[in-house]
Amino acid sequence: MTQNFQPLSISQRRVQQNFQRGFRKYNDNAYMQKHIAARLVDLFSQTTNLPHFHSVLEIGCGTGFLTQELVQRLSVDHWSINDLVNESRAHIAPIFKTSAWEFLPGAIETKQLPRKYDLIASASAIQWIADTPTLLKRLSDSLTPGGWLILSSFGPEHFQEIRTFDTKPCPMSYFDNDNWRALLSTDFKPVLIDQGIQVAKFDSVRKLLMHLRNTGVNANAQHQWSRQRLAAFELEYARRFSDQDQKVCLTYAPVYIIAQKL
Repeated sequence: MTQNFQPLSISQRRVQQNFQRGFRKYNDNAYMQKHIAARLVDLFSQTTNLPHFHSVLEIGCGTGFLTQELVQRLSVDHWSINDLVNESRAHIAPIFKTSAWEFLPGAIETKQLPRKYDLIASASAIQWIADTPTLLKRLSDSLTPGGWLILSSFGPEHFQEIRTFDTKPCPMSYFDNDNWRALLSTDFKPVLIDQGIQVAKFDSVRKLLMHLRNTGVNANAQHQWSRQRLAAFELEYARRFSDQDQKVCLTYAPVYIIAQKL
């Protein structure tokens, strides 16, 4: 099959480069993302009886946290696995014990999808998409009637500590529960929308920044650090966002979405 490659935008290329750089250290640092992927599948299993699926699409597979949960817990005839970073394929290939899967590299917004799906899943990736309503419409068109959409993204409280320092907010799509219900209302029946708060703690601000770098989530960061500015940031962040044990805090605000195509 001929792949349909579209040139990446500047922001997409920046995200791609940051995740490529952090891939070697991603699994050791992305413990929050791993937990979120498992929680998403847990919620889906509580919502449905995990039936057999003919074809499943995963968006933004990364190193395979969600892929592994889905493969272990679902019966699926064929898998389509997407990521912006080509190197993802090498990470997820060992997860599959079947040849009935394909890797779709590139931006999901413009990727030509090869088939219809009865389940589309994505964990901790959808927030990178600039035009969420258009993507949701596209995913609806790619689902079979009654097909499932299961996503995790992040709410407005996500990384709230860091964003208090930004003069130019990062162009990320953070929606709360009501926003998601409105976004889904045209093409989907929201079955479950659940907001969580988890706080990651670090021994220092420098270790927090390394955590962000090693998980690729600073891809849209606006800061250009000088030594002086970095030192000032570290002091102020530690002063404002340390707990009673002098641990530096960072808020993760996952949102879990389970919806069925109308």
